[in-house]
Amino acid sequence: ERAAESSLVLSSDLECAATALRDYQSGEVSIAVVGLAKGKPIGTARAKTSDDPVIALSPDGSRVAVGSRKDATVTVLDVKRGREVAVLSAAPADPNRPLGLAFTAGGDRLVAWNTGGRIVVWDLKR
Repeated sequence: ERAAESSLVLSSDLECAATALRDYQSGEVSIAVVGLAKGKPIGTARAKTSDDPVIALSPDGSRVAVGSRKDATVTVLDVKRGREVAVLSAAPADPNRPLGLAFTAGGDRLVAWNTGGRIVVWDLKR
C-alpha cells in the first residue's frame, strides 16, 4: 500500500517549482515552492484533501491551487505566508471534480477543467 502521493508543477515562466505530497493516513497535503535559479525555498503550505490533489502554481510562485477530486473544491494557498486564501467551487450544486488547474499569466485568474467537461474561471482579485 502506498503511504503518499506526490505531484510536481512548474510556474508558467519556469522560474519556480512546487511539489505536493499527500499523506494517505492524515489526508494532509504538504506543499513546497522553490525558486529554480538558486534553489532557494519560497515557502510552504498545508491543505487537507480526501484524495490525490490536482495542483497549479501561480506565475510568481506565491500561490498554489489544490483541487480535490472527491469534494469538487479548489483551495488557493499563499505559500509565502503558509495560509489558505480561498476555497472555490464551480457552483453549490456542481458535483464535477477538477481534473486540471492553471493560473493565467498575470496570476489574477484561476482556470479549472472538470469532469463534466466544463472550464471554470475564477477571478482571484476579489
